[in-house]
Amino acid sequence: MLTIVVFTPFLAHQYTAYRTFCTDQLASPSNPPWCGEVIPLIYGYVQVKYWNNGFLRYWTVAQSPNIALAVPILAVVLSFCAHQLRHGVLLRSLNLHELSTERKSDGLSTFLRASLTPHAIHAVVFSVILLFASNTQIALRAASAMPTTYWAGAWLLLEKPRWGRAWIRWSLIWGILSI
Repeated sequence: MLTIVVFTPFLAHQYTAYRTFCTDQLASPSNPPWCGEVIPLIYGYVQVKYWNNGFLRYWTVAQSPNIALAVPILAVVLSFCAHQLRHGVLLRSLNLHELSTERKSDGLSTFLRASLTPHAIHAVVFSVILLFASNTQIALRAASAMPTTYWAGAWLLLEKPRWGRAWIRWSLIWGILSI
């Protein structure tokens, strides 16, 4: 039931767009191309036509400064997730599902928690989609909304201080440019 609540506005928007832009004759030349799709969705059409989204469509020489803006954020998130997923397997094999918030004497990271694994998997999938199929503006907005981005920053500060300081400098630049 809650899923229906979440998807109802999206479906209502698609239905309204279909009724507005698609005429009664489905194959009419005046209809936009998305009207003839098996599942006619205006959102995907707008993403491709006006924002050039799609697999590797944004990867052009002209967009390289924008891509360079998003790569550091996504690289930090992906490296943190790789660390979590690589060592999360070790935790499960050692049957250490949860570590306390304090650093352990066995040298294991305070960020290695089994409860972070689903977040890490989500962040990897989401970051890869953002990197290869979205424009920079979407990637930066979405990355700033993921808690994994900030966990990754804290991980760098505590476990790789030199990189953590670089992350803080980059975050300041990112924030200023975003404004």
